[in-house]
Amino acid sequence: MKKLILLCGMALAGQGCGGGGDEGAPPPLPGSPALAAVGLGSGALALGEVELGLTGAAQVTVTNVGDGDAGALTAQITGAHASAFLLDAAASTCASGALAAGASCQLTVRFVPAEVGDLAAALRITATAAPDLPLDISLVGRGRPRRGRCRRRGLPAR
Repeated sequence: MKKLILLCGMALAGQGCGGGGDEGAPPPLPGSPALAAVGLGSGALALGEVELGLTGAAQVTVTNVGDGDAGALTAQITGAHASAFLLDAAASTCASGALAAGASCQLTVRFVPAEVGDLAAALRITATAAPDLPLDISLVGRGRPRRGRCRRRGLPAR
């Protein structure tokens, strides 16, 4: 499996990680944090096809690949279909304080589509030590109609 590392460091003022990948980004300055989302083959967190009324889930591992403390992390979901994606705080490990150099944590995203079709949003992760350099990860999923659960009138359910 091919791994893509999305880097977001304090390398140059005004250069952030918008849109899911900065493969050509300069390395972080010594002593500065750099957030990376590891293992996203396409640069997006794909949550697959989920029937309306059901839930899908996926995890993303966030690693501080810099040599400075990233501070506390904040994560939020933004975008056109943000309401279809939820952060599961109970299943995530990123809320436990500062993310030290070399440390990792996991965020769990749940996909709960309320409409049929392709849905997209973005997971934005910021660190207190580098609030102007967010890490944006695309979230994609497809809502599909519920399969028929028909029963004839007057007959008991099986």
